[in-house]
Amino acid sequence: MSIRNMTPAEKHKFEAHLAAPNADVLLRADLAKSGWLDALLPELRAEMDFPQVTRYHAYSIFEHSLRTMMGMPANPQERLLGLLHDIGKHRCVSIKKRDDGVRQEQFLGHGEAGAKMIVPILARIGYDREFIETMARQVYLHMDLHLAANNGLSAKAQAKLLGKIEPDLEILKRLQIADINAMNPVLAPAMRKTALGYHRILAETIAAREADRTTDCDPIRRRRPQLQAPAKPLPNFTARADRPRSEDDEPDTKIGVAQTKESPDDLIRRYRRMVTQRSDRPVLVLVNGLPGSGKTYLAEKFVHELGFIRVSSDDIRMALTGGFPNYHSFPEVLATHGTVRKIAAALLADGARVVADSTSRIYSERKPTIAVGREAGVPVVVVWCKVDDATAAERMFNRATNRDEADRSEANVEIRAGMAHNATPPSANEADLVIFWTPPIESQVWDKLRSFVEASSRA
Repeated sequence: MSIRNMTPAEKHKFEAHLAAPNADVLLRADLAKSGWLDALLPELRAEMDFPQVTRYHAYSIFEHSLRTMMGMPANPQERLLGLLHDIGKHRCVSIKKRDDGVRQEQFLGHGEAGAKMIVPILARIGYDREFIETMARQVYLHMDLHLAANNGLSAKAQAKLLGKIEPDLEILKRLQIADINAMNPVLAPAMRKTALGYHRILAETIAAREADRTTDCDPIRRRRPQLQAPAKPLPNFTARADRPRSEDDEPDTKIGVAQTKESPDDLIRRYRRMVTQRSDRPVLVLVNGLPGSGKTYLAEKFVHELGFIRVSSDDIRMALTGGFPNYHSFPEVLATHGTVRKIAAALLADGARVVADSTSRIYSERKPTIAVGREAGVPVVVVWCKVDDATAAERMFNRATNRDEADRSEANVEIRAGMAHNATPPSANEADLVIFWTPPIESQVWDKLRSFVEASSRA
């Protein structure tokens, strides 16, 4: 059944309730089953009336959102941000185990999922495009301060953060504190103290930067770099909602973002359309290793410098599941890696160079993909990416705050630790070339890989 737009009178009533001193009481009644607002915005209860099984939260998504809303200033815009900031959570649930074995939910990517979800919601309420773009951007960015408060103390991390969120910094600071206050009451005081401390650090950084700009009259010193990274363009959520999709569009493979599911055959056809360079002697490269070890970076070097086609298990999983993977589903794991192998076989048959990017942390996971290359009669290379835990943690934090477009991984420190206990690097006899990609010898390793690939292609 289609859902109609709000009338001006209904919008006025909704905004009056948002700004009221007892907004939570009014909205509970409005959103009760068969309530007038529930009929117009059914997503609010449908997407948020779920418990949160995590030590950071004591309330359901819906209850937490209402409490966050009440912690925001009493104006419709900020109250609405508090109400909608976590609407994408239910679509991004995955399970992780703590060190003590307790299973907990995590909600990776829920900011971006929520940002896309609220575009049609706000349009139905009757807001203009500028308002919708602003709200979607703030929902998209709302987790950045949470992450940075724990891991973003370096000047470089501050610069990256400010490059993204400075125009929205003040409202995001208010949202962060309201968000924390609505979490687990036992943990909230310590989290709030950490957040406010980081707010002070950012304020001091901005003040020092502005003072340097206005008082430094030395032309040599004036040219030195300022502590602010250029802002990476953010997704244009309203443009994506307005534009009809083309058959040749790359699918949006971000976790928790709805996309059209693709079958293995659909994916094979799409990847085969990417083949623009054909070789009489193609090569298969497996790039493997624990999360945060540099697999995506290395795989993209093969793409941009040697003309390979990258087949990533993260991309394939997103496409097969329509953007909502279950990382603990064994059938899903089998389907993902089986599809990666089918695509690799089809590309090799077309004369393409293929780089298969996946964790494959033990030999039994690498063996079937290696067999694809053996059956195709092409040289097979296995590259094991390895870095220390501290370097991997820093990379994963940077990924969370400034994600590269090629990177679809949602792994974090906990996931890496869970994988590490049985990870087995490849032995020398697994492939035609087995090589380790590890700091600080990446350039020498890349030279050897390039030489092997080029020699194999000439053979």
